Amino acid sequence: MPAPRKPKKVLVQFAIALVVAIILGVGALVVGFGIITNVTGSAESKQKELLAEKEKLEAEKKRLQDEQLRMQSTPKTFKVVQAVTDLTPGQPITQEMVTLVQTPDRPMAGTLSMLSQAVGKMVKLPIMKGEPIEMGRLLDAGGFINVQDGMRAITIQVDAIGGLNGSLIPGAHVDVLTTVAKNEGSVTRTLLQDIPVITVGEGSSTASGGNANSNGASKSASSSGLPVTLVVTPRQAELLTLANTVGAFHLTLRNFGDKRKNKMTGADITSLMTGVDPDALGKHAPSKPRMPIGGGDGFHNVNYSPDAMNLPAPSAGAPAGSSRFSMQIYRGTGSETMDFQQ
Repeated sequence: MPAPRKPKKVLVQFAIALVVAIILGVGALVVGFGIITNVTGSAESKQKELLAEKEKLEAEKKRLQDEQLRMQSTPKTFKVVQAVTDLTPGQPITQEMVTLVQTPDRPMAGTLSMLSQAVGKMVKLPIMKGEPIEMGRLLDAGGFINVQDGMRAITIQVDAIGGLNGSLIPGAHVDVLTTVAKNEGSVTRTLLQDIPVITVGEGSSTASGGNANSNGASKSASSSGLPVTLVVTPRQAELLTLANTVGAFHLTLRNFGDKRKNKMTGADITSLMTGVDPDALGKHAPSKPRMPIGGGDGFHNVNYSPDAMNLPAPSAGAPAGSSRFSMQIYRGTGSETMDFQQ
């Protein structure tokens, strides 16, 4: 039979348990109070933010209402650009020619409302002094070609090679060469010299729009062609237009400082085959050889007489049935003499 517990020991254990319970309870209360305090602080902060936002919205609403009332009490006006003086077609508009005014009448669609919309433009249709300026009466001056008085701008069509294969730029100066048919052959002439170029590869028009070749057949501008716009005199424009209908163009690039006008004689198939201009060397071209001599059995080997070819007579010591002669051959600007035996 177990021994009975002592009353004093039980009381001590109960007291210890009570103290622990009290400590835990106090800790729980402290933690709970802290949580409640944080939640309450966050709620109060959020509430203050909402109140501030509400006050801001109410202030903006009041401002809009005041602005609406002010606009209703003030007559509505429109800004319009007007001409200070009479403007004529082709005239560029400057700052002094226009002004900005306010009008209670609603302007027509397309009427300018800012000075920057008019300054720098070019007049397309007449505009009277004090008249509102409409966009349809102006042109963009930046797309216009500046042509001097008395000159003309004309566009010709060249191929990639004739257009210097991409080396041509606006502002360059060129010579214009044209090749036309002549006496069942072709001849190339330098048509114009020292001609300024103002645009390259813009647009697709040729000098005469659609043109015709030497046989009268129509030829349209090739999509691979290069339109080049030149500044010429009225007479030069006539020559370019005529040449465009009968031949092809080539351009040669000049040095910017080269203003010389050279005397050109042109080139045909004869000068191409000889490779040199005889007059430039102080020489004379050989005469045309005589026709072959016919015999009873028809034509035989050609005999060239020395006088016909401007060649020396055969040597006295040459064997019978043979002849010896010399020929001067031109290559470029040089020449050499060769001896032949036949």
